[in-house]
Amino acid sequence: MKQFVYVFSVLVCFLVVLALPVASGRTYLDFESLELDVVVQSNVSLVPKGSSPSVSSVEAALSWVAADSYRQEVLLFETVPEGVVEDGRVVFSWEQPSPGVLPFREYARVRTKFAFLPVRESVSFPLREIDPSLQKYLEPSGISDVTPEIAELAFSLAEGKDDLFEVVFALADWTTRHIEYDLSTSTAKASLPSSWVLENRRGVCDELTSLFISLNRALGIPAKFVSGVSFTDLEEFDEPWGPHGWAEVYFPGVGWVPFDVTYGEYGYLDATHVKLKESVDASENAVEYVSKGRNVEMVPGELDIDVVPVKSSELIVPFVSLSASLFKDSVGFGSYNLLTLHLKNNHDHYASTQVFLSRTEGLDVEDDFKKSVLLAPFEEKTVQWLLRVKPNLKKGYLYTFPIEIRSPISNRAQLKLKARADGEVLSRRVFDDLLLTTQEAKVKPYSQFVAFTCKGKEEVGYVLQNMSVSCIVENKGDEDLSFVRICLEDECQRARIGAGESLQVSFQTRFSSPGIKTVVLRAYNAQMSKSQLVRFRILDEARVSIEDVVHPDGLGFDDVGEISFLLSPLSLSVPKHVRVEVVHDTVNEAWELNQLDGPKRFRLRIPGSSLSLKNSTFLIRVSFKDDLGKTYVQTSSFNIAPVNVSFLERLQLVVNRWWVKLFRR
Repeated sequence: MKQFVYVFSVLVCFLVVLALPVASGRTYLDFESLELDVVVQSNVSLVPKGSSPSVSSVEAALSWVAADSYRQEVLLFETVPEGVVEDGRVVFSWEQPSPGVLPFREYARVRTKFAFLPVRESVSFPLREIDPSLQKYLEPSGISDVTPEIAELAFSLAEGKDDLFEVVFALADWTTRHIEYDLSTSTAKASLPSSWVLENRRGVCDELTSLFISLNRALGIPAKFVSGVSFTDLEEFDEPWGPHGWAEVYFPGVGWVPFDVTYGEYGYLDATHVKLKESVDASENAVEYVSKGRNVEMVPGELDIDVVPVKSSELIVPFVSLSASLFKDSVGFGSYNLLTLHLKNNHDHYASTQVFLSRTEGLDVEDDFKKSVLLAPFEEKTVQWLLRVKPNLKKGYLYTFPIEIRSPISNRAQLKLKARADGEVLSRRVFDDLLLTTQEAKVKPYSQFVAFTCKGKEEVGYVLQNMSVSCIVENKGDEDLSFVRICLEDECQRARIGAGESLQVSFQTRFSSPGIKTVVLRAYNAQMSKSQLVRFRILDEARVSIEDVVHPDGLGFDDVGEISFLLSPLSLSVPKHVRVEVVHDTVNEAWELNQLDGPKRFRLRIPGSSLSLKNSTFLIRVSFKDDLGKTYVQTSSFNIAPVNVSFLERLQLVVNRWWVKLFRR
């Protein structure tokens, strides 16, 4: 009897992208520890083909097996039928099986925990001496290939870095940010190679991980592929638990440190990750089948993985502290603003985290909403976002924008930004100049010996009016400052300031629109960099509208009519010391307001007996001032004529008109 050996493979990949919970509720990602029941099962069908089919033996070697590690503990392990655990695999055997379906199943109760593999000291890069046993994790493979393009990218990301964690973090963060998670590649029969992923900038979990492994190997850093299961709370997936792939990178003196570029977990894993297999790359298979027999076809079944959470512990204790602040708590419509997040590593080992800025309607973000930050032991850092309030918001309202920044391993930072039409409007140029000065000052230590103060000669002015700015630069150090540039935006003056000397310079600027305006002045050279903000309140021509005037066209002598009109401010400058008058030969009614903040309706009752036969015109006159005392007058007129008046009533109207004129004199 001929004996045939059949080898079949089952390849799986988890389709998952990490998303922080949107609602206030918790998910399994938030817990310090979990107990999970993990079931891995499949089957193989023996299908007779031809005459006298027979099978003497069948073996299924399942390589996805839960094992103890620094962050997971196997509490219970069973197999059905009984299997033999050898070399990290469970081997199921059948002797003289009959045609049909042969199922097999592995069950494990696993306690997992959120954990870093602590890297407490800097590891020098590049790695000098590597254990020969790790050679297979350095060599390119069919899936984790290393092309010239991959090597060039890896070297560019590592340039200037001598800390291994900083290098690996840079490789991981680039992969997470630049390779799109794309479910369409999951339809391929096998994982696509790293070179394809880099060229097309898309892939699923195993393909993102393979590219990350290739980048490490291009730099002589050992990296391996890890298979297991994990949790996602994204709605795109029918099941929250499923197979997943990530990487481990070798750190001398520490061990294999996990990096999940799909989840953005660098140096740690959350408690939902269960490790089941490690391999050179993603091409290795989960199940291999061997049979001896004749005229029988083996048909492998799908690999099915089920995870049931049994127990959860307390929530994750924040590893990184967050606090946030705004450059200005209140601004005008269309204004830019700078959001600064302060992070502090509370532990004695490296810690990385992703931080997520919430999306808020009416508020644009000029940057990625998600950022990754690496912190050395006990290190503090800041990250920033440039925000802009939309310019076309409705005037007359005070807007409050809630802002929240979240991280998987830290507390949440929350604050509010307010905006109104007449608020301060900060341009992008302001923040570009401020950030540039801050960056330069860090590498120009002489900046601490230079004082730079500026102020406007006039704090309030009009649109297109020249506004003067005066600045003093003081050199308090013992070095001469040559080739100093002192600039108001693009207008610059050159100067030399000796040690212990000071210099005064002046500029003029003007603004094309009203509001609170801020400009940045910079003083810099090769030794120092300083900046100063100057604010102006720019007024437009104060204007009001007299509208929705309602009045009768005519009145009888004994009739009483009503005049009403709406007075509204049209300018950003608030009209002040407002006097409103309705003037006629026989009528003079007036109102006075400290200022006109918003629309206001005025009403006046007028009897027909107060009309004039000679002049039927009524005048609405509004006089007011702006903040600088300039006076404005606006008017509107309408007519109300006497109608159906008798001779005696006409005579009375004439008498009334002359009487009023005489009385006014």
